[in-house]
Amino acid sequence: DIEGHRNFYRSRLIFRELNNPSVLFKDMYSKYMGPVQQQLRVLIRQGVSEDAEEKVVSMWVMTLMSQCVMFRKKQVAPIEVEPVDFSDAGNVEMVVNHIADTIFCGLKFRSS
Repeated sequence: DIEGHRNFYRSRLIFRELNNPSVLFKDMYSKYMGPVQQQLRVLIRQGVSEDAEEKVVSMWVMTLMSQCVMFRKKQVAPIEVEPVDFSDAGNVEMVVNHIADTIFCGLKFRSS
């Protein structure tokens, strides 16, 4: 569908800007990445202890975003260190579940 193609090219452009920022980076960040990052902060804040410092929340945001970037980077530019292709349909769901499990288990552990 057309929206799927838009999302595909939008995500490619965002990842390109993350890896090699151009003059458009600030605009793209405020329109696409910033709102996502803020929502992540809200969700992660719910998973850490009430007295957690803001830098702890920031570390979790970066952890989650870094995992997503590396799995996406593997699709665009195969990384030789890891021979598994995570981009096929069956593996994408596995990657999403793995990242979610990692974050939620870690946050659950931190908030106890």
